[in-house]
Amino acid sequence: MKQAQRESLVQSKRIIVKLGTSSILHSDGRPQGEVLLPLARQIGQLRQRGLEIVLVSSGAVGMGRMTAAGSRIDPKHLSSKQALAALGQVELMNMWRRLFELMGIGVAQVLLTRQELSRRERYLNARNTLSTLLNAGILPVVNENDSVATEEIRFGDNDILSAVVGSLVEADLIVNLTRAKGLMDLSQGQEEAVVISDVQQVDNELFELVAPDISAGGTGGMASKLHAAREAARYGASTVIASSEEIDILLKILEGRQVGTLFWPTEQPLRGKKRWLASSTMVSGSLLIDKGAQNALLRKGSSLLEVGVVEVLGEFGIGDIVSITGPDGAELGRGLSDKSSTELKTGERSGVVIHRNNLFLRD
Repeated sequence: MKQAQRESLVQSKRIIVKLGTSSILHSDGRPQGEVLLPLARQIGQLRQRGLEIVLVSSGAVGMGRMTAAGSRIDPKHLSSKQALAALGQVELMNMWRRLFELMGIGVAQVLLTRQELSRRERYLNARNTLSTLLNAGILPVVNENDSVATEEIRFGDNDILSAVVGSLVEADLIVNLTRAKGLMDLSQGQEEAVVISDVQQVDNELFELVAPDISAGGTGGMASKLHAAREAARYGASTVIASSEEIDILLKILEGRQVGTLFWPTEQPLRGKKRWLASSTMVSGSLLIDKGAQNALLRKGSSLLEVGVVEVLGEFGIGDIVSITGPDGAELGRGLSDKSSTELKTGERSGVVIHRNNLFLRD
């Protein structure tokens, strides 16, 4: 079964390749040409085979630090980090443009924020833009728009962004390249650590295997990559975490070779509006519901009725995404509200708050 899952990667047609800062830049901010040029060549080879690829690239802030060396920009402040991102994004795209020119490949910059994708219309616009670029034979290079994003509207890191982009373009596979060879089993100690070849389901036990590390120069660690792999699985995409430094790593993965850690997709992936709701990491408010409403949602597949809402938190309007929280405080899911927070706080307790067709429930 495991070998069959590996071999199924050969059939992948649309792929997300995600590169973190530590794989792109040296510690002093210089590009790692010895890593990037071979990867660009592999992407070129895969495209020649007819595969469609989206590149999710970190590194803007890191490049900005190098560009701004000697300036009065203080990276400790948010506005300064945004300025560094603005400086570095230009250099980052120039680097990718030069690399892919060698392969005869045109590139396009796509900058996203969580806030933009929380609206259905903007989500669809982003999807259409990416699809148009792919159909035109252009390589989209996606990054979070760190020059304007604040903590409240950030994805958090590009691991999560890669899963969201995978949802946007309905990718078959996400390749998350890092300095590690994959997810390591550290239960026997660092010296005896081995790569976990396959993961059928991301559960709490896996998170206990990884330390809350942060990759050098970036914002994500292995725990973040696990979260992203779990999200991608919901959308029907496989994920492989592997080393960016391994020779021909992309080609090996697409040949079904045993490299890195493969995370299996779910058997019943989310589609349509539910896929968007699951990928949206930004909510406008929250609804605390009682035990009866929780049972109706989870066991009967019902809509959320107003009578089951115990408390309304935040300010939101009709059509906004809201979080649904159970009696124990854990998020059960999210959905599109048919009523505003004002109506819910002041009106009669009757009618539907979230229709089941506009509702996504977590596993």
